[in-house]
Amino acid sequence: MTKPTLRQQDAKILQLLNSGDEANIALAIQLCCGVEYGEEVTKELRENHILSCLKNNLEVLYCQTLIACDLSDKNLDRLPDEVTQLVTLQQLDLSNNNIEHLSQKIRQLKQLKKLDLQGNELAQLPPIVEQLTGLEELILGYNYLTQLPGSVGNLTQLKVLEVHNNDLFRLPSTIGKLTSLIKLNLSYNQLSELSKMTENLVNLQQLNLQHNQLSQLPMAIGQLTALQKLVLSGNNMNVLPANIEQLTSLKHLSLGGNTLEQLPPTICKLKSLTELFLDYNYLQQLPIEIKYLKHLQKLELSYNELKELPAEIGQLTQLKQLNLGQNLLTKLPPEIGQLNCLENLWVYQNKLTNIPPTVGQLTALQRFMLSNNQLTSLPIEIGHLSHLSTLSLENNQLATLPLEIKQLSKLKSLQLTGNPMAQSEIEKARKLLPHCEVKF
Repeated sequence: MTKPTLRQQDAKILQLLNSGDEANIALAIQLCCGVEYGEEVTKELRENHILSCLKNNLEVLYCQTLIACDLSDKNLDRLPDEVTQLVTLQQLDLSNNNIEHLSQKIRQLKQLKKLDLQGNELAQLPPIVEQLTGLEELILGYNYLTQLPGSVGNLTQLKVLEVHNNDLFRLPSTIGKLTSLIKLNLSYNQLSELSKMTENLVNLQQLNLQHNQLSQLPMAIGQLTALQKLVLSGNNMNVLPANIEQLTSLKHLSLGGNTLEQLPPTICKLKSLTELFLDYNYLQQLPIEIKYLKHLQKLELSYNELKELPAEIGQLTQLKQLNLGQNLLTKLPPEIGQLNCLENLWVYQNKLTNIPPTVGQLTALQRFMLSNNQLTSLPIEIGHLSHLSTLSLENNQLATLPLEIKQLSKLKSLQLTGNPMAQSEIEKARKLLPHCEVKF
């Protein structure tokens, strides 16, 4: 019988390795142990079958100098002993397995900088982790942790700590020792308060606390002057500490889904803000000081109780997205026309009977969402919205459209369902806008 060529042999091995069948993969590994194989098999073994290589002494030299090891989604219930022998490892991904406990042998990985344990069955973080003092990233999301051990404070090189989607109800005071932290994600837990020691996290740039049980923030929050992103949505806060104004580097602030009835003017001293999310609260008005947020590009105010907007909103000239949906607005201020960078404007589900002619100055506008209001007419100036691609007018009281609508040459979608329009008026709109889908 003719001996198969290296190419034929590799093709057979690759077919077995890629079959997804454990028996076939085991056979492929067995074949590799007894023959010479080519580059394609080598690449497949190194990228997708490193654990089999370790157990069968394949790719030995490669494994001895391995820096990153991906063992995610391998249905592991423990850390394989073979992995703890990879003393050059700097990154270890064990995410999306079934690991309940970590082997004590993990301390042998003294070069480890990133450890990803997301999506496992961990109920506690073993103290042995404190010996991995070189760790810079520790990912623990989607486990069953109720607390972090005090020994986590020994990981003083940590720059990223993610413990989102667990059951944490408190933080150890030793978290204040993690002064190298840049990113801290504690979202989707059960935290009702923050440790005062968080004030020591002076290098922190991102703090995510969304969907916890926080009713207030400690005054210590004002010490985190390097903070650029603060996410507090989905908590129980009705007030904010006055010294939040000290977070002068803050660019993103998310406060949606709380119980805020008013926005403290101190927020408006955060002059670096580019994104402000205030949706799903109980705001009835905005402070006139909002005009000082000159760099704001996104302002989310949907699902509040706003009855009017201050004229000063027109001074937010960098604004690109403004969501005012699901409020109680009866009119828009004429000054809204000064938002010449605005690309998306949502004012659905309000009580508008008209819109000011000055909206015609919003020449950068691409989406204008006005459904579920009480509009009886549109201003002729709407024809000036030369970049408009979507205009939503469902469920209003419109009987006609201005002829100037024909100037909207980039309009692709016009939604008119739920208006008292005659069929002839619909046909007229379709003739005026031959390249637009008119829905009625």
